[in-house]
Amino acid sequence: MPTPNRDEARERALELFFQDNIGATTPEDYELKESGYWAVAVSELMRGESVEQLAYVEQLAHDVGRRIVTEAEHDKLIDLELKMSKVKEDKAKLKMAKLELESMRAQLDQVRPERPPEATRIIVAQIKQIKEKRKVERTRQVKSYEARRGERLPPSERIPAFPPSEKMPAMERLPSF
Repeated sequence: MPTPNRDEARERALELFFQDNIGATTPEDYELKESGYWAVAVSELMRGESVEQLAYVEQLAHDVGRRIVTEAEHDKLIDLELKMSKVKEDKAKLKMAKLELESMRAQLDQVRPERPPEATRIIVAQIKQIKEKRKVERTRQVKSYEARRGERLPPSERIPAFPPSEKMPAMERLPSF
């Protein structure tokens, strides 16, 4: 846009002045320059923008459902969009991991089918009975050994190996610590 002449700059500076100072007396040129209205008017005229033009553009944007934003707002929107896309990617990864875990669980269920609760209770009760019998037998064996020897055994040697039972297969004795 070409440089505005003196009359155009004065006219625009007065418009700006009266927008801010309603009912004031007409200022001189030097007053407009000192208060900064002259520089703003020249700048607007050189850019070819005016308040009316900006209002018109904003109205057009509003009519089509849009909004005019500053560069700072635009940068914030871009950052938010990047963060949102990262969150969506993470959500998709979590969804895939969940599907993978469900698939693995289904495979485990096929390999190891669930027992009915009643059968599980019976097995647990049988294990408790076997443990109780072994505990009583162990105590009896330790007491008889101590009575024969007249001394106490260290804890690692007190627990003898147990013979296999009908329900439990033979197990090797674990090393003592």
